[in-house]
Amino acid sequence: HESATKKRTDPPAERYQTEVAFVDQQIQRLLDALPKEDTYIVFTADHGESMGEGGWFFQHGHATTPDLARVPFVLVAPGLESRRVKDIVSHVDIAPTLLELAGAAPLAAASGLSLARWLGSGDPLPERLVFCDTEGEAGAYHAGGYLRAAGSAAHSRPTAADEPLRFDALEQNSEGEWRPAMIVQRQ
Repeated sequence: HESATKKRTDPPAERYQTEVAFVDQQIQRLLDALPKEDTYIVFTADHGESMGEGGWFFQHGHATTPDLARVPFVLVAPGLESRRVKDIVSHVDIAPTLLELAGAAPLAAASGLSLARWLGSGDPLPERLVFCDTEGEAGAYHAGGYLRAAGSAAHSRPTAADEPLRFDALEQNSEGEWRPAMIVQRQ
């Protein structure tokens, strides 16, 4: 798996990076046009995009691997300074965070975590697992690691091929690259 920080130079990656640069410019235009006070903006995506990982190009929805599950989660709010947070966060954290920042009551049954108290402090978030899934695959992320279960036993479709259940684990090294930790297969 490619690191999010390593710049790729193959043609599909260059094309994708050009598209991302264009979107970045348009988002900046939007931010420049909005009032700065009392404006809260969340920018995220529902999935990443394969850039050759596992033989897939410009695809998504087939796996829970970091290239597909790790997406931007940008929050612009009054009083918040720009910084990059490397902690594990999830889309389920958006509503609790925005409600707390707006001074509104929390949702009673929210499974997400309000990130508001950590955004300005610089303190690390509490360690936790963040889950993602797609048809036939489930993944769990934690600080520096990822575990995936996949195979026909994980499919809900009766037409799924008879594939053994397999588990893959990845670890993130100090350069931010994802490397296999182990591969275990059950017949």
